[in-house]
Amino acid sequence: MIAYLPDTNVLSRIFKGDLDVTKFVESLESAIDATIYIECLQGSKSNYEKRVIEKYLTRFPLLQITPECSTKAIELIRNYSNSYGLMQPDALIAATALENDLTLLTYNVDDLEKVLVIGSSGAGKSTFSKRLGEATKLKIIHLDKLHWKPNWVEPSKDEWKETVENILKEDAWIIDGNYSGTLEMRLNACDTVIFLDTPRTICVWRVLKRVTICRKRSRPDMAAGCNEQFDWEFIKLTWNYPKRSKPKVEALLKKYNQTKNVLRLRSSKDIENFFTDLSKN
Repeated sequence: MIAYLPDTNVLSRIFKGDLDVTKFVESLESAIDATIYIECLQGSKSNYEKRVIEKYLTRFPLLQITPECSTKAIELIRNYSNSYGLMQPDALIAATALENDLTLLTYNVDDLEKVLVIGSSGAGKSTFSKRLGEATKLKIIHLDKLHWKPNWVEPSKDEWKETVENILKEDAWIIDGNYSGTLEMRLNACDTVIFLDTPRTICVWRVLKRVTICRKRSRPDMAAGCNEQFDWEFIKLTWNYPKRSKPKVEALLKKYNQTKNVLRLRSSKDIENFFTDLSKN
């Protein structure tokens, strides 16, 4: 039984080679409508690419835009075009989902309100979050800045849990940081998770670079009084992240991937593609 309608922005990630999105979408009973079909073809850069896209789209039943869908789309435009900037293609796609009682699978960056940015130390979380904050105007919260007290003193577990609970009550945010003890709490509260799955060689290099640049002073995304210093144990933790921490993170992401927008960015190219999509919206 068909239950899902993958939006054009979801299918575009499949065409770009996102294996996680591909595996997820292909595990579901899904269909597409004529608007999605047309938008996918319009996104092709050559006749060959167009043929590849059309061949892939044949796996989905094609839903027609019925008079009822048209009426619903007009209603959506009437109610939301001014307040939310709803455009005709999105209205038709939403109407198709509503009229056929389907769940719309979408990654519309306009819907970003509560975003988690996670990944290994040195993955680039703070830099990414700052750039995302500039693009979306969402408040940026660096967990490192809230967690640590001067001279690298940690809060008690209860104190830290209360701190996280309080920041999650805010209406919109970008939160970067790991802290596995509160990760599931944050996953429950967010709408989007961005996992920077950066190769560990790059992560370790960035950590070493950070120590060199910020030695004997606090970096901007760290609490005051926590000066950077070479820590061999921390270097080993960063190197061992793929085996030590990543499996736990992936298990949690798998648990939430049907209720949250989960995006894995593995390279600088993935990050640039993400921000290109963001600018288009």
